[in-house]
Amino acid sequence: MRRKTALILLAFTFLAICVLSIYLWVDKLRKESTISVFDPATLILLISIIATIVTIITLYANFFQRERHHKIYISYTPEAKSEADRIMWKFKGQMFSSQFSIGAGDSIKDNIHKQIKYASFCIVLVGEELSKMQLYEIRVMKQLNKRIIPVLLSDNTVIPQILSDIQFISFDRFIKS
Repeated sequence: MRRKTALILLAFTFLAICVLSIYLWVDKLRKESTISVFDPATLILLISIIATIVTIITLYANFFQRERHHKIYISYTPEAKSEADRIMWKFKGQMFSSQFSIGAGDSIKDNIHKQIKYASFCIVLVGEELSKMQLYEIRVMKQLNKRIIPVLLSDNTVIPQILSDIQFISFDRFIKS
């Protein structure tokens, strides 16, 4: 069973226990006017409420925060692989790009969209010319309102029209910073 499915089942189980415990506790309150914190029904209720809160926090952290945690998407052409490798080495383990993270049978565009969606920001390596895939990636980045850092690979590089409204940085300066 997948991890996310198991976590969801666990959350619903704790929620069901919590609801049942609250029902039993309220039923006991109706029958008796005195109830203590050390009563078994009260203890079960408190434990199930705490377990439910912990499960919900865990679910939130796993589903919404883990995938966004300091991930950087890098867009580059095959000709700029050595520069991309240097940047990936600088950010060790925080990078993903369309060049190496798409599995067999996966939809390329869906995978790229998902990776860009969960990235904290995006780096676009700009060489002589942007590839069709880089143009697609930049459109997705803009559609998702991602921070884009265009990195010019040489001093002679002309800034493409699609990135003309964004501050750029030279490759050498980016590596040194």
